[in-house]
Order: sequence, then C-alpha cells, then structure tokens
Amino acid sequence: MKINKKLLIRAALISFLYVGFSTYSLLGMSPQSPIFWEWSALGLLITMPVSFIGFGLMYGEWNPSLLILVQTGIFFLFWLIVYRVLLKRHKKKRGEKK
Repeated sequence: MKINKKLLIRAALISFLYVGFSTYSLLGMSPQSPIFWEWSALGLLITMPVSFIGFGLMYGEWNPSLLILVQTGIFFLFWLIVYRVLLKRHKKKRGEKK
C-alpha cells in the first residue's frame, strides 16, 4: 500500500482539530476547571463520537491527565479512520482499483 503524504497530513489536521475540540469541551465541562465554559455541552454534542468515552471518564472521576491519555488513543484511532476514508475517496476520484 502506497502512503500518500498529503492525505496523511490532511487526515492528521482534521483529527487534531476534531479531537482537540472534544478534549477542550470535556475539560471545560467541570466548574472546577480553570478553562470552564458554559457552552461545553454544545461542543460535546458536535464531537459526540469521539467524546463518548471521555465524557464517561470525566463524569465518573474528574482526572484531566487520564482524559488526555484516553483522548490521545482516540486521536490515533480517528486519524486512521479519516485517512482510510480520504484514501478511498482519492482512489475513487482517480479511478484506481484496490
């Protein structure tokens, strides 16, 4: 399988922004957090697929360092998914077969 560097970087950027916004919303959810913001529930709704596990973690026990660790794993998983989707679109656009 040939790796397309441009698609890999684009997938990383999309994943970083989406999962980063989810992490920011999760950290801003608690009133005891220094980055608390009232609209964090909207951010969680927008990023629901990647913030589901983090929400359960933050609801059960408020531990930001554990949240960062879990969100890092989710970032890499989401990066792989986005890269595969972009690669499939790219191949379909160029008319290539597997």
